[in-house]
Amino acid sequence: MKPETKQKLKKIFPPLGMRIIKTALALFVAMIISDYALKPVLPNLNTNSVCVFAVLSMQDSVKGTWKFIFERILGNILGLSVGFLFLFLFTVTGTVGKNGEIIDGNFVFYAFIAFGTLLTIYLCKMINRTAVSAVTIIVFLGIMFGAAEINPYLNGAYTVLQLALGIIISVIINILLFPPKAKKTDLSECHCEEHSDAVIPHGQLPRL
Repeated sequence: MKPETKQKLKKIFPPLGMRIIKTALALFVAMIISDYALKPVLPNLNTNSVCVFAVLSMQDSVKGTWKFIFERILGNILGLSVGFLFLFLFTVTGTVGKNGEIIDGNFVFYAFIAFGTLLTIYLCKMINRTAVSAVTIIVFLGIMFGAAEINPYLNGAYTVLQLALGIIISVIINILLFPPKAKKTDLSECHCEEHSDAVIPHGQLPRL
């Protein structure tokens, strides 16, 4: 086969790559663990959420993985904090059911959600972490709308568990199975940060 033909075929059919394989494997493991190991004990566990976090946590570098993890943790902390604050406000305004669940379809409920979304975005902007605003909003909305079905505080605990489970599965597979090599840019950035006198912005360590 001619070299030109090989190049054309490579463009049409690029190599599969270990990241793709590890992502599929992380998804498979997340489904097996969630459905077969945890669902019998934790019936409200959302397998789909665990799979989403596992897939998103699979990055092409170790630094990218830790950065992603940190952003998910920060986003969840902010989302849960705002969500629980609004749950307290719901109890004050009476926007709750007989068993403490949030009543879906209530005008006050929707107004609080809109204001809560605004607040979460503003908090992310205050700490100079606008990249995590989407995660924060998703967690906040998950608590608000999920509270119409199950206890809101239990729903928040499930959210944290699903996040942690997805991240742990992805990180273990990514590190143990042909771990990605550190990029030159990552090494240079680490070198510069160690010898820099500049003030480091708020948090940038290891969502979900």
